[in-house]
Amino acid sequence: MTNIKIAKAYRTTSNEALCVLTGITPIIIELENTAKLYHITGGKNQDTLYDATMNYRRWPHPAKAIELKNK
Repeated sequence: MTNIKIAKAYRTTSNEALCVLTGITPIIIELENTAKLYHITGGKNQDTLYDATMNYRRWPHPAKAIELKNK
């Protein structure tokens, strides 16, 4: 129902087509991914499992990471 309102489509439009038009991942795929992650991690806190928190003051400045090459 939400995809229909976002895409401003007719109610006879297929759910798969609406997911493509709106760019929203189907709920079945999201649920499968969440269940797989839960089984892999054993229900532990997923936020701190993969990425360590880093103080934003230690982030490298974007201008230092870009290399410009002249032709």
